[in-house]
Amino acid sequence: MQGRILRITLLAGALLIGGMAQAQQVSVAKPVLPGGALAVRAFGSVMIFGPESVGLEASARLSRFGLDLALSYQDFGYHYRGLGAEGLARAYGIGGRNSLSLGIGPSVTASDGFGTVAFLQTEVAYQFRENGGPSLLIGFGPAMALNDSRRAECPDSGWFSCFLWKDKYHQGDLTVRLRLAVGFSL
Repeated sequence: MQGRILRITLLAGALLIGGMAQAQQVSVAKPVLPGGALAVRAFGSVMIFGPESVGLEASARLSRFGLDLALSYQDFGYHYRGLGAEGLARAYGIGGRNSLSLGIGPSVTASDGFGTVAFLQTEVAYQFRENGGPSLLIGFGPAMALNDSRRAECPDSGWFSCFLWKDKYHQGDLTVRLRLAVGFSL
């Protein structure tokens, strides 16, 4: 009887030690996110018949989807200035560091001359995101005004004064934005 107990104890000990050795050899793989999972970028954009802007954005990418949040300074021309904010939900195509993406979401601009104007912003963008390295975004896309703005007065007079300048946004107005962002990915 004591011989059986000794054999069972030795067998259990051998299994325990062997199991611990195997457990040490097994490593749990950390998920690798394509491109830099997080990026912080400075950007500049031009909206046709709209403001020029510069700002900062934080971008998070989780596999095929992501979120970009941005704050910006807006210059509408003729001494009209404002602040802007936007959030774009983004879907990424095939690719790791280099990929195309489609973004859509709200943006809002608060200006001294135009008041507060909300837009539905869309963007097709090429992104380069190196883990622990540079991040680049080049994008363009249409934006649609979601509400009417106040009318801003053109300070110039003459035949072509303010000819291509937008003095008021109407709900449903469409414009196109071109954007370049450069920064760092984590």
